[in-house]
Amino acid sequence: MKLLVVLEAVFEQSPDGRIWSSGVYTTSFFTRYLTVFSQVVVSARVRPVAVIPPDHQMVDDPRVTFVPIPWYRGLLGYLRERSRVGTALRAALEQAEAVILRVPSPLAGRLQPWLDASARPFGVQVVGDPWDVFAPGVIRHPLRPFLRRRLRAELLHQCARSSAASYVTSHTLQQRYPASSATPTFSFSDIELGDGDFQTEPRLASLTSQPRCLVSIGTMSQRYKGQDVLLRAVAECRARGADDLRVVLVGDGAERPNFEGLCHQLGLTNSVRFTGHLAERKAVLAELDGADAFIMPSRTEGLPRAMIEAMARGLPCVGTRVGGIPELLDDDALILVDDHHALAQVIDTKLRDPAWMAAASARNLSLARTYHQDLLRERRQQFYRAVFNATSRWQTKG
Repeated sequence: MKLLVVLEAVFEQSPDGRIWSSGVYTTSFFTRYLTVFSQVVVSARVRPVAVIPPDHQMVDDPRVTFVPIPWYRGLLGYLRERSRVGTALRAALEQAEAVILRVPSPLAGRLQPWLDASARPFGVQVVGDPWDVFAPGVIRHPLRPFLRRRLRAELLHQCARSSAASYVTSHTLQQRYPASSATPTFSFSDIELGDGDFQTEPRLASLTSQPRCLVSIGTMSQRYKGQDVLLRAVAECRARGADDLRVVLVGDGAERPNFEGLCHQLGLTNSVRFTGHLAERKAVLAELDGADAFIMPSRTEGLPRAMIEAMARGLPCVGTRVGGIPELLDDDALILVDDHHALAQVIDTKLRDPAWMAAASARNLSLARTYHQDLLRERRQQFYRAVFNATSRWQTKG
């Protein structure tokens, strides 16, 4: 059985027609579905480029094919390409039997009326909350309030109508976007952590004369990850005499120049290092292993893979009370969104307490082990089988 996967990612296409990815959507991501389905058809935006950046990987399994959605940027770009987008989505739908929508996704929303009209079954993989994504201060867009309400209503409908539903959280997104009581529901992260990704022992925290290093990992395409909140908190700490703080920001995107400008404005230029996007896993692990704590002051989240990866390295973590982060951290490691004063207080107190740091390291490492790939693999396959079985029943009725 062929599976159509619709998702909100952007891929690159080289002049020879091959598809490349710079994010998590690599060949290994799509081959997960092949444990149950015979082929995977991917429907996502594809941007033709003359030269592929060195940090990209080719999606090279012959069982994984693409029906490219014309590349567009933003709402106006979508409106210009709306007709071609619809044509491409219909073509993709006709090439597969089973359907999985990774939501929230405007592309999935565009496909939804055709699924509803045919009573065709589909699965949803809920990886985020549009209500948080379009909250004030996260995205600057004149239609933000409208998009916030529209995409939330869309996701509520998709979950209620789905034949199988999976969520990256254990309960947070399920409560906000419930599936029908008769719908098989699953919980698992997209993260892949093998034995080599875990530290063998927790860190033994101690105060030394070395500067404390705080690391944060996340996209800078929008202000989702709250890097500006971390910078303001560090500036506040330094104003109170904490001259030993250093920050490493891993990631890249359109907001990076603004964050660099904020560093200059706050007098942090010599204390903050921007690494850009790190494609090599070893490079990411090196930054985590070289840090003393992981900070994620996000304004919106599903369940942050980067935080789980940091926990697997035994790092104490601090995050905001959004999405699935409260499922990962204790209350004393959580702050409210946009509260850089509270973050500064945590940095000044908790991150200077060796006992707290050691206990957080042990706790985080233990919790991260519950996300080992061997434990998650069976949950994913159960979800895929539920979509497969629902599609088979629909085909039999037809």
